[in-house]
Amino acid sequence: MHTMLEVRMELGIFPEDVAKRLAQELPGKGVSVLQPFEEAWGWVIPLQNQPFDAWVGCRCVNFETGLYHISIFPYESMVFLPNFTKVSTEDFVGRVASALEAIFELEPVELVGWYEAAA
Repeated sequence: MHTMLEVRMELGIFPEDVAKRLAQELPGKGVSVLQPFEEAWGWVIPLQNQPFDAWVGCRCVNFETGLYHISIFPYESMVFLPNFTKVSTEDFVGRVASALEAIFELEPVELVGWYEAAA
């Protein structure tokens, strides 16, 4: 399951700006979000209405080249809920991935590619 999108953006764009823009655009693509917030490694956009924790992470890995990683969590294709029910995340992650691609296709960015994120 591909859960990390690598994109190259215009120089001078900050992770906070990218996270806020995604939080504005994702609902229009059918993905409900909560308010983005900062973490030590970048920005988190919590995703709503899932029986499991889900979010999109955004971080700049190289400010000189404008290289960003946009990650979808959960990374696993199956998760266990607190009541030990096994739930597939693949359809959900696929919908979020499609929404992200649609958003970035409209922006002046280079879609480098999708990768497996390390758990």
